[in-house]
Amino acid sequence: MIMCCPEVAKQVVPSYKKVIDERTSPSSSWKWALAVMVASPLNCAFATWFPFVIPYTKAFHYYVEARYEYKEGETYFDNSALTYVTDYLLFVAMGYAALDMYRLSCSATSSIHLKSICRATAGLLTCYATSVLCGGLSHHFFTSIELLNTWSFRFLWIMCVGTVTAATGFIGAIGSFVALHFRQRSKKHESNIAVVDVLIAPTYFWAFFALYFTLACIYGEMSFHRPACDIFIAGTGQFPPTAYLLLMIFISCKKGLISSKLRALFLFSFLLNSWLLPVYPELLETGLPEGYVNTILHTNLFVAWGLQYVAIKKLCVSQLATLENGGSA
Repeated sequence: MIMCCPEVAKQVVPSYKKVIDERTSPSSSWKWALAVMVASPLNCAFATWFPFVIPYTKAFHYYVEARYEYKEGETYFDNSALTYVTDYLLFVAMGYAALDMYRLSCSATSSIHLKSICRATAGLLTCYATSVLCGGLSHHFFTSIELLNTWSFRFLWIMCVGTVTAATGFIGAIGSFVALHFRQRSKKHESNIAVVDVLIAPTYFWAFFALYFTLACIYGEMSFHRPACDIFIAGTGQFPPTAYLLLMIFISCKKGLISSKLRALFLFSFLLNSWLLPVYPELLETGLPEGYVNTILHTNLFVAWGLQYVAIKKLCVSQLATLENGGSA
């Protein structure tokens, strides 16, 4: 391990600095700066447009703009125990997962990129935990239109939705760190490096990408009279960074570095929530009580987010084991 071998540490640190210098050179920085200025508003426009163009969707009946000004007869906000209790249970599960990934990051001393993957994943899971905690408190205690129009509710609900928009940055950053890790492991294979280098987005790209989307949430661009719809808009905006992460998983490594089963787990876990977008209006159309609808949604979130945690942890643990057994970082 590096901490026990100063000679190896001296070799790895300059190598890592070289990678950072290459990716932040003036010739590439302005391209990524331009890219984020274009990609951020496009993603926001995509997220607020896509739910309405799904074939045969009933979204127009339920996605009615509110901008945090809720009206009697138009606003539907569930206060059943099924909704807020499942939110609280999700909070406990995601809080534990976030803490576990942070602990793993503290032991990932043999690779700076694996450490970054663990920290970014802890950040992602913290966003999930914060979102469901604020959602649970909102559903539990804000039981009237008057309360929904208070600044207290607006703060809690912005935290609930805003942490989902902020999660876009962590998802994309995980993809970048995955690419950096396998780039370093594959540095002797020039063809692999050349393909990946062009696609490795710097962390500031994902920070500004998430910031723009979160500011749109604060401004009310994804606020509806059925507040649950806000989450679906925020979740739709996660599609580009999710696609980027999966792309990095599938192209950044040589055959055999990640098992086909683990790749399949990444694909399944990060796409599992996608079916909820077209199904949500259909569930409401059935007349099913919203507490039951929300329980279905929360159960799916638990499985999807839990499997994302499992997939990323398996990746990091397997790669750390490889490095400790003599593999090159």
